[in-house]
Amino acid sequence: MPSFVTPRKNTAYTFYISLVSQANTKIFRVNPTLAAADFNVAIDDAAPAALGTTPVVDADFTKRVKVALAAGEMNGDNITLICSDAAGAEWCDLTINIQTSARQIDDLAWPTTSGRSLAVDANSRIDVGSWLGTAVTTSATTAKPEVDAFSISNDATAANNAELAFDTTGYGFTNCTMPTTTTAVNLTTNNDKTGYALSAVGVDAVWDEPLALHTTADTPGQVVNMLTQDTVTLSTDVALGSIVGQALDAGTTWTFDRTTDSLEILGAATAPTAAVIADAVWDEDATAHQVQGTFGQAIGDPVADADTIWGLANTNLDAAVSSRMATYTQPTGFLAATFPAGTVANTTNITAGTITTATNLTTNNDKTGYSLGVGGIAATAFAAGAVDAAAIAADAITSSELAQSAAQEVADEVLNRNLAGGGSGNTRNVRNSLRVLRNKVSEAAGTLTVTEEDDTTSAWTATTTRTAGLDPLSGVDPA
Repeated sequence: MPSFVTPRKNTAYTFYISLVSQANTKIFRVNPTLAAADFNVAIDDAAPAALGTTPVVDADFTKRVKVALAAGEMNGDNITLICSDAAGAEWCDLTINIQTSARQIDDLAWPTTSGRSLAVDANSRIDVGSWLGTAVTTSATTAKPEVDAFSISNDATAANNAELAFDTTGYGFTNCTMPTTTTAVNLTTNNDKTGYALSAVGVDAVWDEPLALHTTADTPGQVVNMLTQDTVTLSTDVALGSIVGQALDAGTTWTFDRTTDSLEILGAATAPTAAVIADAVWDEDATAHQVQGTFGQAIGDPVADADTIWGLANTNLDAAVSSRMATYTQPTGFLAATFPAGTVANTTNITAGTITTATNLTTNNDKTGYSLGVGGIAATAFAAGAVDAAAIAADAITSSELAQSAAQEVADEVLNRNLAGGGSGNTRNVRNSLRVLRNKVSEAAGTLTVTEEDDTTSAWTATTTRTAGLDPLSGVDPA
């Protein structure tokens, strides 16, 4: 019987499955009913097709179903078996995907098969005929060289024990000649020291080195370390002739006195005062300071640079200010830029330098000829009682000052005046009193109705009382 490990492409393949019962999905169906339409196979992405051989129930174990796929049904990389009960009453659907391979376990044949395996003899040795396709020199004892894979790590006295030679427990390469090493790490001695440089990590390590670790006398590390100390002691060789060294040294053998001569470091016998320093700055010759953007260049030398503050002032302020103003010509757009609309004044209100209309003026000696524009008096601008008889002179308001619309509002308010006085409104007003004289009046069922000016809408009503035997009016409807 051939092996099926792994499933081989384009080779018949037999395997077994079990089908879950629809009645109880916890168990497999015993002796399930199988039909040709229940099983299909799909090769790679092709459409499913019916199996050539319908699966059968195993006679020895009736919960197991044997599936036999022909070589043609296995001719793909992915073989999908689709199981579905066509009758739909016994067992659940099942899908199984099989991935094929080009070779199987059986292809690793023993004894060796040409092109498939290596031959290892009983002594764990392999005959090698060539290295990387090139024939090797044959040994004196056999037709092919042998590699002893056993004694290389076991015999402590053999010269070919490479493992023990490297860990120094056995044969130690005595009298061996090593070839020249051109590139290596972990070398303890290097006779060629030129052309090397510290890496960024090495440079950082130098600057990060703690100063406290370097206290050897007269070394650069000790000198740098002393710069951070309160008391410094240097040898004669280091401090002699060095003002900085003597300034650092705490000894008393030098002509330099740390307590009284510290200004010697500055090269002066006495400390300059603030006034002296300021004078030196302002007395500095500006000719040598012409770097663009510096204070020296801005103040500068008018001969060297005409764009300095001094150069510009000397060129443009060479006459009296009064003579400049006498010939002054106003630049185009000056008024519009200086007095935009909505501010103190605008260009329409400034003529020949005279402000004719302006706001925010604190004093105006000429009060005549002014008027308020539309909306000049805002709502609530006059407080209650601000305009009374004392505020308005006799005949101050005549018919010419009172607009028609204002007269109409006064007339309308008179018509709406309450007859009782004290306000306007209510039905007992002048307007309703006059309506009975001019508008339609009717009487029906003891109610008198006076209409508005359309002779339809009721303005007010009254209850009427009739006297028997008389012939009263029942209505008045003016034309």
